[in-house]
Amino acid sequence: MPADRPINLPLRLITLDLLGTLLLVFGLLELFNRDGSLFPATLRFPYYEWVLIIIGLLIMLPAVYGLIRHIMGSRPGH
Repeated sequence: MPADRPINLPLRLITLDLLGTLLLVFGLLELFNRDGSLFPATLRFPYYEWVLIIIGLLIMLPAVYGLIRHIMGSRPGH
């Protein structure tokens, strides 16, 4: 891929990636933090940490797909 060609991902994909990353980080923090919780007790339910992690990963998939599609499209011969 030429270094002078920037990666132009749509803003919606970048926003989805950011939101997914935040959910993933919050889920991981909740999973490994045993001193307290970032969320109040009214918002917690069984296995909510895993739900945050899975939803975060699923939300990030369109941005990853767009990035891979962009890289594949910029290969020589395409």
